[in-house]
Amino acid sequence: MVKPAEATTQAQTTAQETPAAEQTTPKKAGALATQLEETDMGMLVDELISRKDGLHHLLLSDVNALLQRIASEFSDIAQISSIGQSTQGRDINYITLDANPSKKDKPAILITGATHARELISTSFGVYQMLKLLKKGAVEKQEKYLTYL
Repeated sequence: MVKPAEATTQAQTTAQETPAAEQTTPKKAGALATQLEETDMGMLVDELISRKDGLHHLLLSDVNALLQRIASEFSDIAQISSIGQSTQGRDINYITLDANPSKKDKPAILITGATHARELISTSFGVYQMLKLLKKGAVEKQEKYLTYL
């Protein structure tokens, strides 16, 4: 068992060894952030991208619900916008992940999906890549992924 004084010393030692970029105080993690932190990517596919009713692709309502959840729980870096409406009057949404909006000269990634009606996996692939970027960059703070946030 760690005594309070030892815990303080351990925390100070860890803070000294941790790079400054990782010492920022994160906002209170939501359920999705906790899920991303505690689950490997294979399990995330099962939990977030696979439907439980046997349908092997995400519906528009599934994608929109997940985008809303991400925008809510990662509100400091995620913003949902619409580029217009489909011929059926549904919003065509996109999400922007930007952890440093003041920095203009940085790499960017554009991931598209559902370009053609029968390419169902393209939506799931885009969602998977977005979740991986959030998990590795925003949650785990891996430098390789932080570059793109």
